[in-house]
Amino acid sequence: MKHTRSNSLFQSSGFVISLILSGFLGLTSCTKEVQTNQADQSKYLRVFGNEKSENATYIGETMHGGVFIGGGTYDDSSMTGMRFDKNGHYLNSSAIRSSRSVYTMGIHLKSGGFMMSSGYSSQLARFSEEGNLLASKMFDVSLSASFVFSSLYEGDDGLLYSGYCDGPASGAPSQSYISQLDLDGNELQYFGFTDFAIGGKVLQVQIMGKKDNMLYIAGSFVPHPWTWSDNPKHYVLNLDMQSGQISNLKTFDLLDDSEEDLLVKSLTLTNGEMATLISPNMFLRNSVEKQRVFEVFKYDNALNTIWRKRFDIGATAVVPTDIVSTSDGGMLITGFCHTPESVDEHAFFLKLDKSGGVSAQKIFQIAGRLRFSSCIESKDGRFLFTGTSNSFGVLKDLSTPIILATDRQGNFE
Repeated sequence: MKHTRSNSLFQSSGFVISLILSGFLGLTSCTKEVQTNQADQSKYLRVFGNEKSENATYIGETMHGGVFIGGGTYDDSSMTGMRFDKNGHYLNSSAIRSSRSVYTMGIHLKSGGFMMSSGYSSQLARFSEEGNLLASKMFDVSLSASFVFSSLYEGDDGLLYSGYCDGPASGAPSQSYISQLDLDGNELQYFGFTDFAIGGKVLQVQIMGKKDNMLYIAGSFVPHPWTWSDNPKHYVLNLDMQSGQISNLKTFDLLDDSEEDLLVKSLTLTNGEMATLISPNMFLRNSVEKQRVFEVFKYDNALNTIWRKRFDIGATAVVPTDIVSTSDGGMLITGFCHTPESVDEHAFFLKLDKSGGVSAQKIFQIAGRLRFSSCIESKDGRFLFTGTSNSFGVLKDLSTPIILATDRQGNFE
């Protein structure tokens, strides 16, 4: 099923700026670099904050080798963009008032700049390469008042964003929501599929890739949502953007203890193959007693499974949060966990080769909480991470953004 609309995504920059200055819609961030006073840490472990609890959930590299971090604040619910030089030194930031914007997603646009979305509301914000807020729009998803973003994707002919929502009436089926935008931000069409099409309640809708008019979609669903008697499953499928029809649907049973929602991340690899990262959603759990493993699937462009592997990093309560492709054809995974000897949260990364073999692995242990939310391989071959910590400087006990650079083995520079 597909539809067309003519509303523009981006409001004029003058309109947005005037509202920011008035303090009604947004605000200017006063983020600053915080001294860590820890000599044993990397010269590229940077901590930032503005005396509010903040979350950094996306990292990208600018066209000039700098770093852009996207995130949000707990205190006043703002979506934030921050810019740094290639050595991790803070340059500037801007922010806009948002709804439930703590968990954000982002992409680096091919034409330059960054697009951010709020994971728990239908809002997009665009930032320049210099980290300045250009425009923002809250979408009116008329299908439902409950809408959750799952992914942003840029193809050769524009942008796509995806999510899922409950039906407009009580007891109505949930359904996916995918919108196609041109590069000027105008919505060209939106389409999706209901839970009946895949045999269960849709929980996530990730855009893995696009070829001509065919989308490659991945996510999770619950087979019997009315009783919640079954564990969530993973699905992949093709969705025709012209007809709205799905094909090549494949479903997979997952971890034995995945009785709750799943986290699913997906990506397109450099050779056109695709991959998904799946783990139990530890944000919904209180227990950290069980050993946790996570799974990675790799598919060819016909959605045939090339390999499927489970990974155990020797920790408990493992929450993988991001997966990206690397220049050698492999993948970089990051997240956070607990170790058996500590109740603190520690960040970790895992480097996989193209066959799914582990070529590097490390758990970063410091006192307090350290979470990695996003990672990237830089143009010069380093691994860059962003996330949050409560362990540094004057902002101790608050959630503060961090940025870290390592070599390919996870060693501090």
